[in-house]
Amino acid sequence: MQAKLPNSTGEKTDNTPEEQAAKAQESSNAPTKSRKVYRARVENLPTQLTGGLLEEAICTLLQKRGAANPARLEVALDPISSRPRGYAYVDFHDATSTAIMASCDGELIKGQAIRVFKEALR
Repeated sequence: MQAKLPNSTGEKTDNTPEEQAAKAQESSNAPTKSRKVYRARVENLPTQLTGGLLEEAICTLLQKRGAANPARLEVALDPISSRPRGYAYVDFHDATSTAIMASCDGELIKGQAIRVFKEALR
């Protein structure tokens, strides 16, 4: 009879370390279902703010409109000065949130009207 070994949570299991390693490898090799990504490009952003403040402003605008949180939000920054370049990319996992983001075209962020375009991902 095999002795019960403690696992990472402290529980006793009947699995040997080899069996546990095999199960972990199986789960890591399992194919992951990739989700489609929908992207919007936001242009004409104020360049005198920091990237963090622009991210907050875009997220606040999305929350007011009822869109889901973006899967990814990237404000383009100048590599030397670290100042915003005036545009950002916002990725979503659903087309509805991207449409909501596109409807924000002309909205004001810190007193400046933004432009929003849907982009096709390859």
